Amino acid sequence: MNKIRVFLVFSVLFAFAAGGLFAQRNNNTQELRFGSRTNGNLNRDSEVWYSLSPAQNSFMVIDLNSDDFDAYIEVYDSDRNLIDEDDDGGGGTDSRVELYGARGSTYFVKVRSYNRREGGAFRILATYKAVPQSLELRFGNPRNANLGRGDEHWYSVRANEAGIIIVETTGDEVDTYLDAYDNSYKLISSNDDGGSGYNARITLIAEAGETFFFKLRGYDETERGPYRILSTFEGIPEDPGNTERSRAISMNIGDTRSGFFHSYDEYRWFSFTVPRGGASVAVYTTGNLDTVMTLYDNRRVVTDDDDSGEGFNALISERLSAGTYFVSVTTYGGEIGHFTISVE
Repeated sequence: MNKIRVFLVFSVLFAFAAGGLFAQRNNNTQELRFGSRTNGNLNRDSEVWYSLSPAQNSFMVIDLNSDDFDAYIEVYDSDRNLIDEDDDGGGGTDSRVELYGARGSTYFVKVRSYNRREGGAFRILATYKAVPQSLELRFGNPRNANLGRGDEHWYSVRANEAGIIIVETTGDEVDTYLDAYDNSYKLISSNDDGGSGYNARITLIAEAGETFFFKLRGYDETERGPYRILSTFEGIPEDPGNTERSRAISMNIGDTRSGFFHSYDEYRWFSFTVPRGGASVAVYTTGNLDTVMTLYDNRRVVTDDDDSGEGFNALISERLSAGTYFVSVTTYGGEIGHFTISVE
């Protein structure tokens, strides 16, 4: 039997065994009823499975508590896909998961310890929250609101055309936290302090007609006070193609150019020429993105920078010899949107 056949046989057997193991666990699952606390016991190097079927479209909240081990919870859909997990979201070493559940669907909940060598008694409780009513955020029209302790405020944003949606809070009295969901209430992004100060900011790429939901809350349940929330829309400019060094956009000393990141792992390249040696040159970005910049002399890295500029912008200031230099710009967190770059 050749190597390819051995590999194929092994792969089939492994898939069969894995599927059988999952099926066996599913056959051993206990039903978890909403509103009814269940007590259980976890053995070391083991896991306990539950099934959960919401009777209505809702947000499911699953709390896992234990005094004996560091609780860890995983949630799977009916197709065995991991859709959420948590370690310490319930406070201390307890776990808490909150996710959207569709009526009539079945979800599987796995209970384990963060450290597999631990075990002991635990308590698990599933409750649900009704799908909230949301206020529409119109682009360019901010809303003022007041957040009470433990409150959650929901907003919706709809894009009439393809582009970039930015939702952010302003104010200095509340440490805001934003969660973004797609139109099926699947969590797609979260942010704490991406805006100014302790304000939250989320940027998303939207297709024409796409709707997003945003949940605003305080960083913790003690936060309260007034805040402002604003949504803005930016069209996506034509891509100049400078995602490779060989296609770098040439700049003169004193120039400022605008740039745009269309995806989460892009690099944008620029070049400039220093006419005489010993010149002090500053290259920097401006905008709301957390940019990372690297300066090259031919193929050699001269230096790089993350946050030396204004806010989270990059700034490089060097005394350079005569010659041509290249600059690559990307974002620290894979952000998308506009930025500007200047050479002085």
